[in-house]
Amino acid sequence: NVFLGIGLPWFMASVYWTTFGASGQWRDAYPDVVKLYPDGVFVVRGGDLGFGVVVFTVTALVTFALLCMRRFVAGGELGGPWRIKVLS
Repeated sequence: NVFLGIGLPWFMASVYWTTFGASGQWRDAYPDVVKLYPDGVFVVRGGDLGFGVVVFTVTALVTFALLCMRRFVAGGELGGPWRIKVLS
């Protein structure tokens, strides 16, 4: 779920920063951000999404292949013979 996977951590971080503000450790870690936000903010450095996209794509393809296999071998995606349910 997108709301729990992304929204909940961001909400928790915003509550944390509103409650506690910037610490000395945060100020040392992000000196360039301190100039813009002296009271502190939740910092997320942009990064490479390539690895996450590859993992998602491979997992989606494996899942799709498993569903196709179950359709042709077991006659459907859900249920079926006990052995096939357990193995897949």
